Amino acid sequence: MIPEAHSSWGMRRIIRFMASATPASKPADVAPVVPVHAEPLAALWERFGSRPGGLTVEEVASRRGTATARTEGGQAGAVLEEVVESLAEPLMLLLLAVAVLSAIFGELRDAIAIFVVIVNALVQMGTITAFPLWSILMITLDVIIIYQLTVNWAREPGY
Repeated sequence: MIPEAHSSWGMRRIIRFMASATPASKPADVAPVVPVHAEPLAALWERFGSRPGGLTVEEVASRRGTATARTEGGQAGAVLEEVVESLAEPLMLLLLAVAVLSAIFGELRDAIAIFVVIVNALVQMGTITAFPLWSILMITLDVIIIYQLTVNWAREPGY
């Protein structure tokens, strides 16, 4: 403990410096009195550096900076890149390892089923933004199916 902090002088010193710990709001941080949709167009064009005719090609290029649109590979290349990236995730690598080990030490039909469920989980992870509830339900079902296929259930003779 710092004895100085308990004295009245130390407490005043701490409080005095607390006021300068966070900067005060600047006038630019204050919301405008008039909402943007109610402002005159000329004021908005001046504030954002635009005009009624839009930006010129040079202005667009200068504002875009280093970010450019993807032109090589097309849509198929982008989808393939996403699939490869998601296959490199640790969970997917673990599930693929389970499928391979099931094929080696277990039954081939279980390994094929695990692989199909993994592919379904991968598809559901890709569509989770479009269909969140459905994707979460399907991923949960995939986890249950993988659990059922990988647990070593005692099989009765004759099955």
